Amino acid sequence: MRAGIKKVSIRFLVLFVTSVLLITGILLRIAPRFRSVSTASVLKASDALKEQVAVLDAWRKLDILDRVTLRLPEDMKPSELIGDSFAYREAYRNHNIDITISYGSAHPPTQRTKPIDTCVTPENLLEESTYHEYVLDIDGKKAKQSI
Repeated sequence: MRAGIKKVSIRFLVLFVTSVLLITGILLRIAPRFRSVSTASVLKASDALKEQVAVLDAWRKLDILDRVTLRLPEDMKPSELIGDSFAYREAYRNHNIDITISYGSAHPPTQRTKPIDTCVTPENLLEESTYHEYVLDIDGKKAKQSI
């Protein structure tokens, strides 16, 4: 009887050691994959964020009448004003973009006798077939983009 218990004990011990070695081997092969995936994604996100911050730092800060601040790509240069708005305007361009920034009332001086809501578009612009405007939400504030 002792021989039978001894055989079963040895078989159990061999089975146990083999199972432990097998599980350890599997874990050693799988574990590095999980570590490298999470590390790589964190590094990629961090690098992308650093790249964005570097680009924004390189952009030039533009203050319009000390009331509105914009950032423009560093290669944007002042250019000729296009159009006939009565509002304060600045124009910039680079090899890809032409931009005109208009700030204040676009109403003709003859229509400025009474207080004017600068957010209301003048009738003469609304009648133009090429005029379009959009309301944007920027950092919780409303802005109007007119093209």
